[in-house]
Amino acid sequence: MLSEQIRNGNLLFYGLGAKATEEQLAFVDACTEKIIVFLDSVAGGGKTTWAVAMAHYLVHHGYNGRKYKSAMYVFASVQEGSLGHRPGNQEEKERAYIDPLIDALITIGCQPEKELIRRDELGKKFGQGWIEPRSHTFMRGINLPEQVIIIDKAQNFTKAELKKILTRVHDSSLTIVIGHSGQCDLKNPSMSGFAEYINHYSTEPYAYVGKFTKNFRGVVATHADKLK
Repeated sequence: MLSEQIRNGNLLFYGLGAKATEEQLAFVDACTEKIIVFLDSVAGGGKTTWAVAMAHYLVHHGYNGRKYKSAMYVFASVQEGSLGHRPGNQEEKERAYIDPLIDALITIGCQPEKELIRRDELGKKFGQGWIEPRSHTFMRGINLPEQVIIIDKAQNFTKAELKKILTRVHDSSLTIVIGHSGQCDLKNPSMSGFAEYINHYSTEPYAYVGKFTKNFRGVVATHADKLK
């Protein structure tokens, strides 16, 4: 298993391996054994960094016969409800929402400007990157085969929005759904589909549901996260 290579030091895994928790190692193995992975993590648990690291590893190396052509980082523009409310083209609108992806790429030793897939005004891909940031707003009707799909801050997606994404996914892809059920930014948190979809998939043999329970930022962030 990939976790054993990390645990015994044979795989440094982007500098993350030396301090990996058992929860993080279980997540690594789930990403190589399942086709959909849910992760409910405390603040500062490293969920985006580990998801991006797994995507990078699997796109570039594959595992156990599975290969992926590219990755996609899906985000929700929950602060405005729609990217159409922001001025500029799609790339300019996305910039405010992909900071977690940028930070994760830097953490694992990548140069974001070289890693990102971009699209021109006609929607055609350009550049030599491997991961594409994309709002769920623009995903109706597309297909997602042979990709690693990261749905970040999934607690900020409604059930309908998660359904729109997940019904695009082929079984040749790996879907990683990460979020924090205690930090929902929707005006009506009861509209979040994150917990409902975790329960929906929890008994499926091809799915994994895990948690990150350690906050690596420190005591201030950890204590703040405990206030309900």
